[in-house]
Amino acid sequence: NHKKQNFNWDEFDAFLQNGNYMNSDGNLAGATISMADAVKNAKNWLEIDINNAIRMATHTPAKVINEAIGNIEVGAKAKFCSFSNTLDDFSYIEY
Repeated sequence: NHKKQNFNWDEFDAFLQNGNYMNSDGNLAGATISMADAVKNAKNWLEIDINNAIRMATHTPAKVINEAIGNIEVGAKAKFCSFSNTLDDFSYIEY
C-alpha cells in the first residue's frame, strides 16, 4: 500500500521498514498514512472541522515551504480532491 519504499532529500534519507519510515540512523523518519487519512483522522479523532482539517493538510504545509500549491488561484498548480461525507471515498483530478 505504500508507494515509496525509500526516498532521499538532500542529506535526509528514509526507507520503509516493518510499516514505518526509518532513517539510516534508525530513527522514525516520516508518516506512512495518506494525506486523505490524515484529514479524516483530524476530523474524527481531534474533532477539527473539515475546512480546517483540509487547510492544515494543504495550505499550511505549502505556506511553510513557500510553494504556490494548496490554494486555488491563478498560476497555482492544481490537484483537486472530492470526497464523501464520511471521508471514506476520495477521488483526485489533477491539472
